Amino acid sequence: MLLSIRDRLLGWVGYIILGLIILVFSLWGVQSYLGGGTLPPVAEVNGVEISQNQYQNALLVRQQQVRQIYGSNIPATVFESDEFKQDVLDSLVRNTVVTGIAEKRGYEISDAMLVDRIQSEPSFQENGVFSPVKYDQALQVQRQSKLGFEQSFRNNLKIDQVGSTIASTALVPAVAIKSYSGLEQQTRDLRLLTISKAALLETASVSDAEAQTYYEENLAVFMSPEQVKVDYVLLDDAALAASVEVNDEVLRSLYNQEPASFRSSQSRNVRHILYRLSENATPEQESSVKKTAEDLYQRLTEGADFAELAVQFSQDELSAPNGGELGEIFLGDLHPGLEREIFALEEGSYTAPVRTNLGYQIAKVDSILGGEQLAFEQAKEQVEQEYRSRQADVLYQNVSTDLVNVSYENINLRESGLDLEVQTSDWFSRQGGPGIAADPAVVTAAFADRVFNQKENSDIIDLQNGSQLVMRFVDSKAPAQLPFAEVKEQIVSGLKEQKSRELAAAKGVELVNALETGTSLEALATAEQLEVVSKEALSRRARDLDPAIITQAFRMPAPEEGAANYSTLSLRTGDQVVLALDAVNQVTGEFNEANAKTLSSAYGLREVEAYFDALEKNSSISVLEENLNVVVGP
Repeated sequence: MLLSIRDRLLGWVGYIILGLIILVFSLWGVQSYLGGGTLPPVAEVNGVEISQNQYQNALLVRQQQVRQIYGSNIPATVFESDEFKQDVLDSLVRNTVVTGIAEKRGYEISDAMLVDRIQSEPSFQENGVFSPVKYDQALQVQRQSKLGFEQSFRNNLKIDQVGSTIASTALVPAVAIKSYSGLEQQTRDLRLLTISKAALLETASVSDAEAQTYYEENLAVFMSPEQVKVDYVLLDDAALAASVEVNDEVLRSLYNQEPASFRSSQSRNVRHILYRLSENATPEQESSVKKTAEDLYQRLTEGADFAELAVQFSQDELSAPNGGELGEIFLGDLHPGLEREIFALEEGSYTAPVRTNLGYQIAKVDSILGGEQLAFEQAKEQVEQEYRSRQADVLYQNVSTDLVNVSYENINLRESGLDLEVQTSDWFSRQGGPGIAADPAVVTAAFADRVFNQKENSDIIDLQNGSQLVMRFVDSKAPAQLPFAEVKEQIVSGLKEQKSRELAAAKGVELVNALETGTSLEALATAEQLEVVSKEALSRRARDLDPAIITQAFRMPAPEEGAANYSTLSLRTGDQVVLALDAVNQVTGEFNEANAKTLSSAYGLREVEAYFDALEKNSSISVLEENLNVVVGP
């Protein structure tokens, strides 16, 4: 869904829809096993129910999204808050409303577009290429039919179409573009001093009494974290492959059945012609370069010499003088799309223009190296790897099905009969821990209501390394008060940090007061042994200053001619900056295509928000508060 938003709406609608619409994958999970009508719904939108299962899964998906964006150390209280849960429910409601209007208005997604979007999903790709095997495996593990998943995906693309249609109606007045351009191109002349927190840290002292007082006033802060220990079974490709029993008889059988599969590594001597394209090339530029490459390809088909054309036209400065020679190429050396074409060619053949990360490339195979049939003894290691991989795939399918049953039938892992080792984790908290607890998805599931409170098996958890896991509660440790001696050093360090920040802030105010009474910035810098940094014609897009300083500089009012305005600013580092704004340099804004697109996106975003709000206001929406009893982990 996010790929669709990015591709079709140039990124900006993705910002709003991330907050409005749960990803298509939030439709996966519990509800696909249990169905939507087994539990009372949490809401009803225009006669369509939102089940507790959908709501719970959406909460977990949103947690994962937040952790991916902001890191894994998000406090549990964020996810337990009413605001967080309400936001997720609001997204589900809006998703349902917009899906309904899309269907009512007859929005359609062609099969070709659906296939293209599904094949673009990284979850279904291997080495950047769509893998039917991974697609089937993912749906099988989730017990999701292709029909059901593809219908869900199609609905989300319809929502995308609704937003795109409304956004296209936004009109931006030329006067607004001109005004915006003037503000965007405005520059400012600035001088500044930086008061280092680190220098003041040495002068900050904290007594034992201060530390003790702080400890006693903040006892709740100094608690050992709540911890949990779980049993788990891990479904891992590498471990399954290693467990497969092999002998020469089965290996020889595989070798004899498929001798052509066991050949020496192939390589190609390749030359190419490159037409470069920058990452931010416009559609017009891309079309022009593609046409040029196709014209040259036509000349090759008519008998032109490849090496001569490479010398004349290739934009690869290193290979062009040598007729485009790249030398010996192995799989993995070039762009995957280009490699697929190259390794499918006969000797002396060349590819049509291929779009790669560099631009458009045409490649020719001068010679094919390797690929000879290997004797069994030579190929034995390769045959064994292939045999283990195939058997592991079979085991994976069988065991993953059993694992799903164990998870949802709530069978004790140690009594499940699974052909997997039951392991026990170390203690870990909501902030994670060693081993499996280093994966945020494991931590989330371990402290979720289902595992932590109900003592049931978890859902199947997809780990970051591609493995899968099911866990069951073993034991927990409640938070306990940490003794003062154990946390004293931490308290002293924190209080010193706080005092140094306060000293820096106080010094900043002191210097601004001195400036406003007539003392020059240079004189203060000399007295305080600080350095004056001057920035003339500072733009909003400058990259050589902290963004907070640039923001503050453009918030300050313009000074009178010959004078300066002053302010002070605390940075995230604790340093304090004193700013002297000497001048505001105005420009006459002219029409600018980039600014027009920026404003058009902003106006379009506002139109989409307003339209979606109106749809909700005119919808029949009832939220069943008594059914919102889902508790999820941190």
